[in-house]
Amino acid sequence: MGQIDRKAEEMECSYRIENGRAVIDKILDPGQSVAVPGELDGYPVTELGAYALADSDVEELYLPARLVKIGAYAFYNCKNLRRITCYGRTMDLGTGLFAGVQTVEYLDITLLCGERSCLKELLSELRQTLRVRIREVESDAGRNPAEGSAIGAARGDPAEGSAIRVARGNPAEGGIPESARMNPTKEGDYAAGAETVMGKNQDAGDISHARLIFPEYYEDSVENTPARIVSIETHGCGHRYRYCFQNRVFQYKDYDAIFPHMKVQEPEALAAELAFCRLRYPLGLTETCAGEYRAYLAEHWQTAGRILIQADRPRCDHATNLDPGQLPWLVEQVLEPEAPDRVLTEMLPSYITMAQELGDTEMVSWMMDYKYKRGKNIVPDQFRPSTLPAPRPRRFEL
Repeated sequence: MGQIDRKAEEMECSYRIENGRAVIDKILDPGQSVAVPGELDGYPVTELGAYALADSDVEELYLPARLVKIGAYAFYNCKNLRRITCYGRTMDLGTGLFAGVQTVEYLDITLLCGERSCLKELLSELRQTLRVRIREVESDAGRNPAEGSAIGAARGDPAEGSAIRVARGNPAEGGIPESARMNPTKEGDYAAGAETVMGKNQDAGDISHARLIFPEYYEDSVENTPARIVSIETHGCGHRYRYCFQNRVFQYKDYDAIFPHMKVQEPEALAAELAFCRLRYPLGLTETCAGEYRAYLAEHWQTAGRILIQADRPRCDHATNLDPGQLPWLVEQVLEPEAPDRVLTEMLPSYITMAQELGDTEMVSWMMDYKYKRGKNIVPDQFRPSTLPAPRPRRFEL
């Protein structure tokens, strides 16, 4: 998901204790990476105050598990904010939360299975192209028994109810969500034949993982002056993807059903990235939709291969949901079943050329080795038993 900048381990903030809970009013002199602590003086942090990070240079923000409220304009004018890691329990979001923020590219969120979350509200506030990584945990696994409820009924101390202080909180004490420390790209996150509905991944245990893309959309007001009628025109299919909720619970089947619009309205590279990520991290994916994604990648194999090879570069210069080293999975799990006759003759030679141009020597080596091993197991058509002529009967006379 992302690495914590160790410089952000000690964070200076002003806070107060109310009804046994800590409320952070202001984060003082925040750095580029801010991890809001999960506890202060033994009290759970449940609220981030209004304008808490306004006008700061924060780039990565990590919010704690028991945070349930964020005040108005808390991230106002944070022009460098690129990644947010949080839990779905933060249901009370203040107005203008992302006013003046146009740079958010990644949202990493942990949800409780089947429980309402703040994901819908976050997506409605962020209209730019957004790459979302979702981890779903079972309700029992997502709660700490010591916390009691999802918010945590912490102990109350009336004597400290109005105390306002400046303190240094250590996010290592519970402020960094588990999703920020996990490595979601370990081998075996998805294997062919996992399940018909690919939501319970055997290798991921009780934690399921999805990587989604919500494309950008914007609205224009068009006025018909003589009739004095103003109509709203929506551009892009991002608004469709942001409606895939029922009672604030995200619906994967509705998300996958929009892919035909994605193919027509969005760039081919973005559609290929979405299709690959849905197959590679298939939380809630049905076999029918998986077949549509596989067919799209097989048809647009050049674009799919190019974006995967570009993701291998140490410093990728654009936002992506892809991890390095994923081209072998595309070849073996998608292209071989969909277009086996074209892999050796057309696809691999093209991929090798792409990788050589980008200096990806490791992937070139893998493809050459795969091509050699794969080629040894192929019998040319003219020598297949079904194409050989029937043997002539032989007569021997003595």
